[in-house]
Amino acid sequence: MQDDVFTIDQNCHSLWDVVPKVQALASGGRRVRHFVEDVDVAFTALGAHAGDWGLQLARERFHRSGGADWGAAVFYFEFLGRQPVEIRDWEPLTGMKTSALAKRLGCSVDDLYDRFSPSDNWQLIGPSYVGRRDYHRIIGDLSADEAAPFLHEIIDRAEANMLATFPAADCRRRIRDWITDERLLLDHILANCLEGGLGDVYHRWMVECTGNLALSESKGGLKLDLTSKLFACGADADQTALLEVFTRQYDRAAAIYNRAIEQAPVSLHPLRTDDGELPFFASFEHEGHKVRTGVFLRDGRLRIGDWEFPLSAGGGIPTAEMARAGILALAGKAVLLVGGTRGIGRDVA
Repeated sequence: MQDDVFTIDQNCHSLWDVVPKVQALASGGRRVRHFVEDVDVAFTALGAHAGDWGLQLARERFHRSGGADWGAAVFYFEFLGRQPVEIRDWEPLTGMKTSALAKRLGCSVDDLYDRFSPSDNWQLIGPSYVGRRDYHRIIGDLSADEAAPFLHEIIDRAEANMLATFPAADCRRRIRDWITDERLLLDHILANCLEGGLGDVYHRWMVECTGNLALSESKGGLKLDLTSKLFACGADADQTALLEVFTRQYDRAAAIYNRAIEQAPVSLHPLRTDDGELPFFASFEHEGHKVRTGVFLRDGRLRIGDWEFPLSAGGGIPTAEMARAGILALAGKAVLLVGGTRGIGRDVA
């Protein structure tokens, strides 16, 4: 039985759009295979260093440097909320440099960013480095216990936001009743995930919200899993087919990839071809944490952190050897995940 719809989401709780999305698809007779994302980088905090720790919920925003914090593990967007603003994008509208605008308003550039850049998206941020700057914590590294206070906090923030947004008495009553149920559900889930991670919490949350949509041959439905299983190293040869386009024909594939990045209006970085950078990441355990790092191709060998793996015959990825060494998963960058295999594979072939 093949899937009609294949989806992957971070932030798989009932305050995000993933629940109504899969409910609508599965209830309409579609066969949906949904994966809870747990191999993406969990978060970043601008200015953090290796060895720094500490998490917080903060508004998504830009900083004076042009950089931004990133939170992929836990977030909540207020109703009809604002997007983050890069203040320099206002320069064509104001007709003056950002520094001149700040001076005109009687404040510093930092004050200008602090006041106008933050969005209404509350996201979990923190240092992602584990031991070194190229090893980043992934969502699957967050324990249920570590994530619990922030999951409770976003429920509290959601309740306050919705009560302020919908002041009618009957609306407020329904909001309070629903939030009460969600708090009880979260407590129940956390009590059953004491030894698990955030991915397990989200998986159980999705099961609780969509439990009557079990997959069947005749009526469609929903099947839930984790991306760490989907992209597990060596689990499925089809999952590495597109990645191997780059190991077999690196120069041509990387040129096509970089040309696509240049021509698309996206804030993605091209591959550093002088370093042999590949458009995928490897996940593994390091110093007691699940992390990911980039993968590079050098002289017919894959370099992952301190590991080196010779390519298989014909330039194939040696997944069996990598799995034995401790590589847990291989996941393509966003362009590969969205683009699929057909277009790039045909151009390169």
